[in-house]
Amino acid sequence: LKQIGFVAQEIEQVFPSIIEELSDLDENRNPIGTTTKGVKTTVLIPILVKAMQEQQAIIEELKSRIEVLEAK
Repeated sequence: LKQIGFVAQEIEQVFPSIIEELSDLDENRNPIGTTTKGVKTTVLIPILVKAMQEQQAIIEELKSRIEVLEAK
């Protein structure tokens, strides 16, 4: 089964505050003594949207500069 998602350990290096560590449970929902890291995606989404907005502003500025250069 192929899954798509985030690797918590990679994101943790940049944004440790959006990583949570949860106890692993058995089939009866009892803790088994290990944990799994996960990403708080509801916190990550606004960060990603802001980054996309900043990139779009850069793209628009570069497009304008290209248009000026091509008009010469």
